[in-house]
Amino acid sequence: MGNGKESSITIYEKAPSLYYSETQSPQGTIQRGYNGVAGWVKSPRFERKIEGDDLQDLKLSSDFYAPLNFGKNYSGLKLADIQIIDKDTVYAVEGSYSKYRRFKFFFDVKSGLLVRQIQFNQTLFGDLQIQTDYKNYRSVNGVLFPFKLDVADNEHIQQFKFSNITPNVTIDGKIFDTAGK
Repeated sequence: MGNGKESSITIYEKAPSLYYSETQSPQGTIQRGYNGVAGWVKSPRFERKIEGDDLQDLKLSSDFYAPLNFGKNYSGLKLADIQIIDKDTVYAVEGSYSKYRRFKFFFDVKSGLLVRQIQFNQTLFGDLQIQTDYKNYRSVNGVLFPFKLDVADNEHIQQFKFSNITPNVTIDGKIFDTAGK
């Protein structure tokens, strides 16, 4: 996580749109979940429902079939440019999923893999940009997953390194219900 401190994160996803994460950090355990309708977050200091734009972001990131629903989830998709990222040629594709959320996706020309995503969140003070770089793709049961994510906004840089991705595990559906139940 931020400030050079390491954390451990476990993520569970289940089709079509269930999500749960548990982050173990020096500050304690942080849980986040989405049960297909409602989102929530629980930490040692607070517990609350996730609402508004944050809920829309969680709903979008919880879409298990997001790569297949790309055209459904984003409107106005268009090829904006061809650029170079880390010596690789990429297609830059622009789109949006709400009036206040625009995206730019960068796909490697050779592999077709997503290498960068920039989210533009419109605020009263201008766009807040969140850039995610997807790196170190590896095959897991024949599907390529990025094992490293670099996420940066105007104030923070976070690196996520996944040591293990295990598909098709049995998940108790109760884990996606709101914290405290």
